[in-house]
Order: sequence, then C-alpha cells, then structure tokens
Amino acid sequence: MNIKITETADPVLLTKLNKEVQNLHATMHPSIFKRFDEQAIELAMRKLVISPGTKCHIANIGSEICGYMITYTRDYPETAFTYSRKSLYIDQIAVLQGFRNKGVGKTLLNFAHNMALYSGLRRIELDHWTSNMPAASFFRKNGFTLYREMLMKEL
Repeated sequence: MNIKITETADPVLLTKLNKEVQNLHATMHPSIFKRFDEQAIELAMRKLVISPGTKCHIANIGSEICGYMITYTRDYPETAFTYSRKSLYIDQIAVLQGFRNKGVGKTLLNFAHNMALYSGLRRIELDHWTSNMPAASFFRKNGFTLYREMLMKEL
C-alpha cells in the first residue's frame, strides 16, 4: 500500500481530521475534553498552523486522506537540575477509523523519525492518555518507551 505524507497548513482540513480523536478524548475524559466544536477547533488550528516550528502533515492512500500529525520542536533550557535538550514533539497524531491497521500510523511515525534526524534531533516525544490502550500498544510496538509518568488525584 502506497502511503504518501505531505505537509499542510490548511486549518479547515486539520479541523475535519481532528473530529474523531477529539470526540474520542471527550468520551474517555468528559470532565477534561470538550466535544468537537468545529468553529472553536478551526480557530485553534488557524493559530497552530502559524506557530513557529509547528509542522502539520497529512497521510494519503491514493486520493483519500487517512490521517494527520502535528509536530513541533520542544526546547528545554538548561536549569540548575537538567541539561538543555531539544526533541521533536508529536502533539497530535491520528489515523481515521477506516484506515487503521494499514500502516498509516507507522508511516507517520517513520516520517517524524526522519524529520527529527534531519533536524539534528535525537529524541521524539509524545504522550497519550493511559486509558487509550490501543494508542499505548501502538506506540510501544513502534519503539516508544515510558520515561515519565504524570499522576492525578480527583478531589
């Protein structure tokens, strides 16, 4: 299957592609995530696509768009406790329902890998909600390892 990755700065397209994942998050964590609101998401995407260092990519199989990824370079300054470092951060990645298990997600991750190497970066970071077990499994199968945990306590 030939999966093509191309860069986009189209906030309307990114908004449409975000709908599935936004509603998934809202279903899993309704006290945190809002349901998909096309106008609000499009406004956020308009700001995101012009943010310095942000790159947006879509995945196509033939003429069909089947997924997207939004990345940026994360710059950690040196502190008294840590060394400075940079990483490619995958802020959003999603494969549309009808295209899962066809190599689209893996192709997007491979593209991110190559972007990082080309930029001289030696680390890719991302996060996911712990209740999203398919995402956790997918990322681990593709070489990502747990290196930090964030905990919460509802009051």
